[in-house]
Amino acid sequence: MRIKLYELSKESESPDDPLLEVYKRSYNVCMQLYEKELLTENSYLNLKGLRRAGFNGQQLAVVSGLYEWRDVLARAEDESTGYILPNKVILEIAKHMPVTASNLRRLVAERSRLPYVERNHDIVVNIVRHSMQNAAAFEEAALRLKEEHAAFEEALRLKEEQAASVSNEASVKDGTEAPQSHSSNLKDECAANGSIGIENGTIASTLK
Repeated sequence: MRIKLYELSKESESPDDPLLEVYKRSYNVCMQLYEKELLTENSYLNLKGLRRAGFNGQQLAVVSGLYEWRDVLARAEDESTGYILPNKVILEIAKHMPVTASNLRRLVAERSRLPYVERNHDIVVNIVRHSMQNAAAFEEAALRLKEEHAAFEEALRLKEEQAASVSNEASVKDGTEAPQSHSSNLKDECAANGSIGIENGTIASTLK
């Protein structure tokens, strides 16, 4: 590649040397310092899928406990948090709240291999038990999440109605039928492009 860039620089009339440009860009990449996201008491609120889960205070407390455990373990083991304990598994454990190791094993048995969970069944179960006792501290956050999700669903419903109304008006004007799939696909489009920000927003700042 270096030879090709050198040859390219001789053929090009541009004052910029392609080889030097690659060196500069490589240098800039190497100078970037990677910093892991700081764990805060509200970091768990950004967990994907949490808002639509509809969890109560107990379940939300379990999410918080598991989220903190996997973050600490991931840093110690230099592994990704998703490898230690995937988001979907956190939500699944919080939903069913297994209080025995055997129940936890059955719950995650159908999942792909989770070595850190398999080696720490007792720790995960203890986190679940302890978190359930601390449910009162999470009731307000659980209520706020439900309100946000309800607001998101209502905003989505209104947007779908508006889109259907505009589509119907257009079809009346040009004498064609309104496309039936537009409204049904609107939710997917909103999720993809973030046009409705309520669901994807964070409420961490409001809970401090």
